[in-house]
Amino acid sequence: MAKTDKSSSEPGFSLGGYLLIATPALLDPNFYRAVILLIQHDQQGAMGVILNRPLNKTIGEAWLQVSDTVLTNAQPLHEGGPCPGPLLALHKMKPHTDMEVAKGIYAAISSESVTALVEGNVAPVKFIFGNAGWSPGQLEVEIREGSWLLLPGRPDTVFGPAEGLWLRLTREASRRAAAPSIPDHIVPTDPHMN
Repeated sequence: MAKTDKSSSEPGFSLGGYLLIATPALLDPNFYRAVILLIQHDQQGAMGVILNRPLNKTIGEAWLQVSDTVLTNAQPLHEGGPCPGPLLALHKMKPHTDMEVAKGIYAAISSESVTALVEGNVAPVKFIFGNAGWSPGQLEVEIREGSWLLLPGRPDTVFGPAEGLWLRLTREASRRAAAPSIPDHIVPTDPHMN
């Protein structure tokens, strides 16, 4: 597990805004090679969305299922996890936010905020349907068992390309855990380069 500034078992400590990176040991098909941004984490449990599962449908196509408005928004719709939930938009625009997930990363869940982002056709925005959820204490157990690596969520990661995201973050988390005091730019991406 990548080191964090605090222990996730501390009372009142939240991993909201962190990324969960599935380890190769996690074989659940719902989370195989998943990268999840934790939207919420508290004593009632946790909720997050998978960032690296784009669907073969644009938000404009999906919007026709809930509205008569025809849109040209060609941004992909993403599968956020196995739990049903409302359409959520991750974005960087403070005016259309319902909550700040991490520095520079906002979430829109309300109908008004999501509609403004869909119809505005602005970027970067990641539209996500569904989510992943954990009951109280469940995520902490999975982290201790080695199912997840942790990294702080950053806008460049959340809004970057989904392709290859799991591999890039697995390597980053492993480098940080193996050499926490060595700056990332000094550690080679390929250990065979040593």
